[in-house]
Amino acid sequence: MTEIQHSAISNSTQSVSIPGTGTVRVFLDDIDQRRSDNVAIIDIRLEKGFNFGTGKRLTGMFDMYNIFNSNPETNFTIRAGSTFENIIAVLHPRAFKLGVRFQF
Repeated sequence: MTEIQHSAISNSTQSVSIPGTGTVRVFLDDIDQRRSDNVAIIDIRLEKGFNFGTGKRLTGMFDMYNIFNSNPETNFTIRAGSTFENIIAVLHPRAFKLGVRFQF
């Protein structure tokens, strides 16, 4: 499976108090001016099934997630100030999963 995560907005924001409405967050730059990179994530699954008698099947599965081990930022601070664009989270590293399924 291939997944494309589109870029996130990285423009700075500021909380502004509006009388009668409350506090709202506003972008300080043009919304399309700053964006993070697009990310391509590729996951694969290999599986092999074996039939046992009538209606019974054993399947072994091997999954690999993020096979190219990309690690772009997935979340960062957009609030204006000294923490602007601090990285909060990155994409999880490559991971493997083994599994067995028995159907009857």
